[in-house]
Amino acid sequence: MKDESQASKIAVNILDSEGVKLDSVQLKKSGNTNEFTFEYYSSVDQSFVIEPQLSEDGNLLFYPQRKQISVGGECITNIQFEAKTGYVVIGKIEPATEEVAIKVTNKKTQQEVTTVFTDATGSYKVGPLYDDQEYEIEPFKEDYIFKRDGTTNNFKAQKLSTLSV
Repeated sequence: MKDESQASKIAVNILDSEGVKLDSVQLKKSGNTNEFTFEYYSSVDQSFVIEPQLSEDGNLLFYPQRKQISVGGECITNIQFEAKTGYVVIGKIEPATEEVAIKVTNKKTQQEVTTVFTDATGSYKVGPLYDDQEYEIEPFKEDYIFKRDGTTNNFKAQKLSTLSV
């Protein structure tokens, strides 16, 4: 980890095989090295998933995102994750349109990653996002249509007319 100032914000979530959170433990610096440790006590022959995550706002992401662990009779050591700075997508809706939902979907899996909303200036910010995945960014607001402005993450908004009868 190049930015050790964020290390105190990293928690390691312990999940059961169904993804239910069992516990969350903080990382501790291991001497003067670039290694961090945590302790979690479990019964023998238990399987669980460990998932590092920033406990506060930050820009680090972990590769892989999680690891499956099986506990035998010995302590498990040397579980490695790489922390990288995630990338951030910044864009704008013009003319400025507040409360536009910006839906971010993983292109490969078609799963929704997150949804954020534009502010009063029409701006939005999404991230951090994993750099080894591709994403689809789609704005939505009722009674509007949106068109991407070239190859940027900016969109042109057009309010649709309404006819009440």
